[in-house]
Amino acid sequence: MSSGIWSAASGAIANLTAMDVAATNAANVDTHGFRAEHTIFRELLGRTNTNLPGNVDGRDLRYAIIDETGTDTRTGATIMTGRPLDGAILGDGYFSVQTEGGERFTRSGALQISKAGILVDNNGNPFNSTSGSPIVVPPNAKKAEITPDGSILVNGQKAGQLRIVKPEAKAQFWREGNLLFEIRGGTVPVTNVRIEPGALEGSNVSAVKAMLDIVSANRTYDACQRAIEAFSEADKKAIGGLMKG
Repeated sequence: MSSGIWSAASGAIANLTAMDVAATNAANVDTHGFRAEHTIFRELLGRTNTNLPGNVDGRDLRYAIIDETGTDTRTGATIMTGRPLDGAILGDGYFSVQTEGGERFTRSGALQISKAGILVDNNGNPFNSTSGSPIVVPPNAKKAEITPDGSILVNGQKAGQLRIVKPEAKAQFWREGNLLFEIRGGTVPVTNVRIEPGALEGSNVSAVKAMLDIVSANRTYDACQRAIEAFSEADKKAIGGLMKG
């Protein structure tokens, strides 16, 4: 079998992954706090087994793989909503929320008040405060709002301050769903936090780029498919020639 067929097959598989990533980006163009992902391709070198019959010296093979997916950390546009418990972080930083899996981080500042009177995200995860505990809003509160320094005022009185951090220099992001990240490698509190009250950060996805990425990955996938078919046809002809001989 031609060694090139494996290179073509690896390229097809890698571009299927690239299409999935681009499609996810495109689907979240309007998702507040969403940060785009991008694929990182890498060439992998290999060698066939020298113990195979007729393959005394082995053959070098080259594969295309998705080495990893990275997160685009550029800030999205600030969208004014006028809602008192919406807040957009200006610059670096992530809101801290507490999930069943532990502390996670998000750029989505759409705070909700749960039935228990706790500030939570859209999935019911409590926002952490600088003291490490959830922020409680009494059921009889007439007004709750976020301030530019991340404090939560309830009826004009400070009920707590949101914990906002940034990753340390060598920390790594691991996406969980569309809006949450696990940060491995450590975080540090953001000093001089700047928040735009009554606003949300928009997605940083470019709709045009996302669609171009989908088209590009699809065309490359088709090219790899044609290469696989060509190699397969060449192998059939070679086998046919050997049988006639």
